[in-house]
Amino acid sequence: MSETPPLFWCLGGVLVDHIGRTHAPVQTGQSNPGAARLTPGGVALNISRALANGGADVALMSAVGRDIGAELIKAALDAAGIEDQMIRTDHPTGAYLAIEDASGDLHAGVSDLTALETLPTDAIVAHLAQAPTHARLVIDANLTPDQQFKAAARPGWLAAEAVSAPKAQRLIPLLPSLNALFCNLSEASVLGASAETAKDAAKGLTGNTDAIVFVTNGPCPAAVAKGDEDWTLQPPAIPPASVTGAGDAFTAAALLALATDATPEQALGAAITAASALLETSL
Repeated sequence: MSETPPLFWCLGGVLVDHIGRTHAPVQTGQSNPGAARLTPGGVALNISRALANGGADVALMSAVGRDIGAELIKAALDAAGIEDQMIRTDHPTGAYLAIEDASGDLHAGVSDLTALETLPTDAIVAHLAQAPTHARLVIDANLTPDQQFKAAARPGWLAAEAVSAPKAQRLIPLLPSLNALFCNLSEASVLGASAETAKDAAKGLTGNTDAIVFVTNGPCPAAVAKGDEDWTLQPPAIPPASVTGAGDAFTAAALLALATDATPEQALGAAITAASALLETSL
């Protein structure tokens, strides 16, 4: 085990989450009684906070506006002890609107990341130049293909989270450059490994990348594969209070484990434990 805390630089989606949960099954086209919350979020921020909570040193890089959303995000970074590498732009800070049904499952979500998607690649390169060479870079598929290409050009350890099936295809050109990849079953299909189980998807993706590949499949067994080896683990049966952020908690826990010399199998166990704990958190 390393005595020095691992250092991560996270680059990707940062926004303000607007999460609503209905008290009963969603009635489409109607105003549904429920509960709502407003909180800083986004894949990169969620991963960064989980990494920092786990004892890592973390810097977070993304784009925000000059508005109340940016102030909320800065306060969250300060509270978590995360180094602020945010780039201020004239676009509004990103926003994510999610509607969850009474069981906690996502009914629909809309993500607006114009501030990040319009960020010039030279700004990203300039900020990444400040990262120490030993820093582990973690990106997500909220970045545009050009932004990902520039980030991946930095020498060093690189991990990526697929985010969603519509965005996962952005990672395809990066697969040979990755040291770790995180996706779910539907995202794995987009990345080139259509399968019925997480195990088969993870094994399929190892044909396209040398990375350690983690694949989740909701309440069904999750898997990790590296080369010719693979491992699976059944998540505990937990009625989810909220699915938002569970995948990011999974990713962060696995990253922390790998950075402290855990085996892929041990990293998978740590990831499932972390995701399960988040699923039990009430709205």
